[in-house]
Amino acid sequence: MMPYILGFFDVLTALKNDNTPKSLGENRRLAPVRLERLETREVPAGLSFSSGQLVIDMRDMGTSSIQVGSVNGLLQINGAISSIDKGVRGTLAVNKVTKIVVQGTNGADLIDLSGVATSSGFRPLDNKVEIYGNRGNDKIYGSGFGDQIHGNSGNDTIWAGAGNDFLYGDSDDDTLYGGVDNDKLHGMAGIDYFDGGTGHDKGRSDGEDKKNKKNWWFNMEANY
Repeated sequence: MMPYILGFFDVLTALKNDNTPKSLGENRRLAPVRLERLETREVPAGLSFSSGQLVIDMRDMGTSSIQVGSVNGLLQINGAISSIDKGVRGTLAVNKVTKIVVQGTNGADLIDLSGVATSSGFRPLDNKVEIYGNRGNDKIYGSGFGDQIHGNSGNDTIWAGAGNDFLYGDSDDDTLYGGVDNDKLHGMAGIDYFDGGTGHDKGRSDGEDKKNKKNWWFNMEANY
């Protein structure tokens, strides 16, 4: 956890001379000084916000489960308002976010960005949301925008949700659900399962899928 200070750490609240006349050469007396300790706030490790970009690194946060959304227009992480932006009492108004990047751990993760949508106060973030599962068998739920989601290694399951999404299973045996709108699904290495959902969806598989005849295609418009 990295603390930041909201004001001067110690504030001088009273320092004045008393009004008793003093003889020449007599030491002047000062009224007692009272120091107040102001509040400090903690920015959780693994969260950063700069120039509109929100970065969530689960490896540094020490968690394998993350849920992102908002309450009253403020960023909410795992059900709690997050202290991250120094400018607004330690909170972050989600309409200030212009890009989101999420990094999973090297184990099995649950990453849920289904609460990131215009209905929850976020500005449109099409092609501005990136999710990386990294290692492990991950379960990933995309946002309400056009996302780029990578399962990376492990047997991953990805639900894209709304928006024109790009899904990449990457290595191992993955399951990709496009959801609504027009999505592009890349199985890549491994034996993968595709379901484009509604919309005009396209998918790309590799030779291993075709060789094993286990690359099941549902609601897909075409290869590409």
